[in-house]
Amino acid sequence: MPRYVFEIHNGEQLTRDEISLDFADEKTLREAAIQLLPKVALDELSDVGEWAMALTVRDMAGRQIFKATLLFFSTWTTEGQPGSKGPQGAESSGHDVDALVRRHGITTEQAVKLIEVIGDDQAKLDAAAQKLKNG
Repeated sequence: MPRYVFEIHNGEQLTRDEISLDFADEKTLREAAIQLLPKVALDELSDVGEWAMALTVRDMAGRQIFKATLLFFSTWTTEGQPGSKGPQGAESSGHDVDALVRRHGITTEQAVKLIEVIGDDQAKLDAAAQKLKNG
């Protein structure tokens, strides 16, 4: 049976399994890799909003033969928190807040305030966020 080595890359470091594994066929290899990736990811998750982990399978000659990538996105939303508008007329969804913060480098509080004042007009929000950032 062919032998393979698994590598895990968590965005910061590469970890190579020192033990080679053998699999009867490519389907079994693929299934094992896909099942392993989320298990390893659970141990690695941190308090970041966007994160990726990749698992690469190499044959004994070092050739990459399979790769699976797990993407993780998380964000805090403002809905239901003190000072935010509820779902009925909520101008500030968590997605909008997060997008403004990432695009313009402003704080979450600044983004929430802009959305409450301006509403959901993306062009006006972008202009106001840029103005706020530039002083």
